[in-house]
Amino acid sequence: MIIYPIDLNDFSKKYIVLKKPDMQLEYIINRFLNLSGICPEKYAGKLFSSILTNFFYEIEDIEYILNNFYYKEYDSLEDYLYKKMLIDKDEIGLLNSNQKEGEKLYYVNLEHTALNDYGNLFEYEKEDLLSKINDLLEVIE
Repeated sequence: MIIYPIDLNDFSKKYIVLKKPDMQLEYIINRFLNLSGICPEKYAGKLFSSILTNFFYEIEDIEYILNNFYYKEYDSLEDYLYKKMLIDKDEIGLLNSNQKEGEKLYYVNLEHTALNDYGNLFEYEKEDLLSKINDLLEVIE
């Protein structure tokens, strides 16, 4: 599982997530905290649990959206990502090359969430937090 920030016209709170559809949120959080060595009862554990919960509540299945709302307008998933979501062809190639067997693409837009500050934590560049989060998510199966 990986979280990719995407830059749709310079908006900074939109992401593509590669994950298996049957992976439950509670499992993801428990594994994440375990792998990172964060105690779930302490402040950091509660903070990351909250961040991941709010983030994953916002996911939308891209194939479902394409097949149910845009199937007449776009020839393929790649066509939809490129023309509708304005994702660069190189980024689409990167997503495809990193997609593991059984994973699906999900879209997350944190722009309109009540908890906008959580999106900012992923973008804290000094610590490269999203990269560190992805290092842990990548080994969760």
